[in-house]
Amino acid sequence: MNTKIDALNYYGATKKYPLHFPALQDDIDADVVIIGGGFSGINTALELAEQGITNVVVLEARHLGYGGTGRNGGQVMAGIGHDIESR
Repeated sequence: MNTKIDALNYYGATKKYPLHFPALQDDIDADVVIIGGGFSGINTALELAEQGITNVVVLEARHLGYGGTGRNGGQVMAGIGHDIESR
């Protein structure tokens, strides 16, 4: 069976919100500017919002999750860790 997904990654294929947002046209003010819309950038924006800091701008050259975040085979799994053994 050959299935074609018209997206760059699973996130793009299953998204509930648009991947593309309008390009910045005018000057804007922000308390925090985050460069990059991958895991780290979006998580930083989320953490700031949860702390009440909402005047945040995320700058992304292409679209959210475009770079390594959308293409790597790594997994982000909370609760799984390894203790460092001391010698």
